[in-house]
Amino acid sequence: MATSELDLVIDKTLEALTQPSQLLELDTINKYGVDMPIFKNAPQNVSDYFAYFCNEHADKEFLVDGDIRLTFGETYKAARVLAGGLVEGYGVQKGDRIGIAARNSANWVVLDMAITMAGGVSTKLNGWWQGDELADGIEDVGCSYVFADYQRAQRLVDSKRDHGAELLIFEHDKMPLEGLKIMLEKGVAQKHRCRRWRRKTMRPYCSPPDRPVARRALMPSIARWCRAR
Repeated sequence: MATSELDLVIDKTLEALTQPSQLLELDTINKYGVDMPIFKNAPQNVSDYFAYFCNEHADKEFLVDGDIRLTFGETYKAARVLAGGLVEGYGVQKGDRIGIAARNSANWVVLDMAITMAGGVSTKLNGWWQGDELADGIEDVGCSYVFADYQRAQRLVDSKRDHGAELLIFEHDKMPLEGLKIMLEKGVAQKHRCRRWRRKTMRPYCSPPDRPVARRALMPSIARWCRAR
């Protein structure tokens, strides 16, 4: 198949972008005995990317949830404090599975960031699931804690299932440190970690696949998307 003029332009552009000191300079990292390409100048994990991106855009509006407005800087600051609560108060260790069972909201986002920054594996449970389905997902992953809003927490309680996780209730429609204050009740540490991310591709009435992803593997996609904006 003949190489088109457009192909040549794309190849030339990619070659220029991946040269030393350029935006998308490439390097390699050995994983499981295989040398894999990475972006040399990209943050090594999602937690570090939160820090970088939220600092770069600190004063810009980020989350809009009803009357709540949070800048990137305010969001990161709240998430960092809450991450300290998970580490110091709840003893969260690297790789601990922490579930979220709730509708979308600003506090859902801040909670997800905090879990990541504490080193936990943020496990997003399908908000449409009923009690038994939520319990199945929690058992499948092995969550030690599950943060839920009132509606999903009630579904879990009504199921009367012993899913093995401690259920912690948080609130929407409040500022993060108020709506998520349960994360601070046992103490706070000013540090964060980063480990892995676990995505539950959840659909009702089936046993969902579980896909653990190394955080560094996400960085090229995140970097490309953000640069494109």
